[in-house]
Amino acid sequence: MAQVARDYAWRPARADVLPHAQGVKVGGRVPMRVLLLDASGKLTNALEKTALILEASGPSGKKVSENLEVALGASFVDLALTAMEPGLTKLVVRQPQDQILESSNFVLIAHDHLARPGPQLMFRVSGERDSNVRADRVSYERIAVYYMDSRPARFPIQVWLTWNHGEVKPNPLIIKKGEHYAEAHWTSGSPVANANVFIADIKPATPVNGPREATINFVEPVSGVAFLNPPATMSIVDDYSLHARFYDLAGNFVKTFDKRKVTVSTSIPIVRFKPDARETDWDFQTDLIPTGWGKAEIKVATPGYPPFTHTIVITYLDVLWLCMAGGLLGGLAGVFISPIARWGWRFSASVMVGIPAALLACWAYVVRALPVAPAGILHSRIAVLGVSLTAGWAGVFVFRKIAAALGMEV
Repeated sequence: MAQVARDYAWRPARADVLPHAQGVKVGGRVPMRVLLLDASGKLTNALEKTALILEASGPSGKKVSENLEVALGASFVDLALTAMEPGLTKLVVRQPQDQILESSNFVLIAHDHLARPGPQLMFRVSGERDSNVRADRVSYERIAVYYMDSRPARFPIQVWLTWNHGEVKPNPLIIKKGEHYAEAHWTSGSPVANANVFIADIKPATPVNGPREATINFVEPVSGVAFLNPPATMSIVDDYSLHARFYDLAGNFVKTFDKRKVTVSTSIPIVRFKPDARETDWDFQTDLIPTGWGKAEIKVATPGYPPFTHTIVITYLDVLWLCMAGGLLGGLAGVFISPIARWGWRFSASVMVGIPAALLACWAYVVRALPVAPAGILHSRIAVLGVSLTAGWAGVFVFRKIAAALGMEV
């Protein structure tokens, strides 16, 4: 799994949105950048055209959305949104296919004429997965303090924080003269629910509009999900117990606190899965059952992460030879146990009747019966051999009966 983690570490794992300006007046344009990050939080390139949706929600609940596309090989896309209304507008960027993690941020839209009695601060947190941050010491929750006034801060303002888990840098946050906000990053190396951060002190004293604290969850540092033991090839009569597990940046298996949905699928319907979806916190197990032959790409995915793909080849030649051998042996058995059969006919009957009968029966068994049969002994070469032996014997027996009814001696 360590190799899988290395192979997937540089692929897009999270989308993020960064406003380039704070304090834009209503009706103005807010420049911002939507970018792609890998599993370690570094800027990375899109492996294909990547569709994203940016949603902006104003203080009144009014929402606007923008459909974006990151070009192949690009790392970001720039845009500008019209400032809707004064206050904090929440920004959320996500992928429609839900194959990378979403993120949130805030942008301050300034008041032309402040109705409140003097400057105030607003305290907000934002980040990945609606404040469910991976505890990998790399992913972080933004802690931001915004200066609410018609003009930027006229002097530096220090905001001291206290918290009960993880690490916050920097502390204090300093809103510099002429700016509208300051930001810190909150990280953790271990999962914990309901981690808290508080405003401990503000210098010089400035009133806070709204909450002075925030609560988030640091969750298990899942980097993705992958098959644990996928085969490269398998026979059309085999069934395979396939497992998939969550892993972290180092390739270690991860057990999650809450159950997450895992789904499996294929590009070509020559295999099926039973089950094809289930919620799990550790190990996802499914039976991989062939329904045809050839090459197929199988995929395992969980919401918010890139799918893991694996190519598998379904073979049939070994089953074909087994059917022919079983038909020959079954046909010979059908002839030899007959006391009236001619010796010269015995081998010819087993070849001309037993083998075709076995092939026909095995085809019906493999194509019609196995795809709906439960996993187990029915999906085995022993079962195929049994079917071909029986079909070879039955073919010769029926042929002999028909020949006898027509007055032919066989």
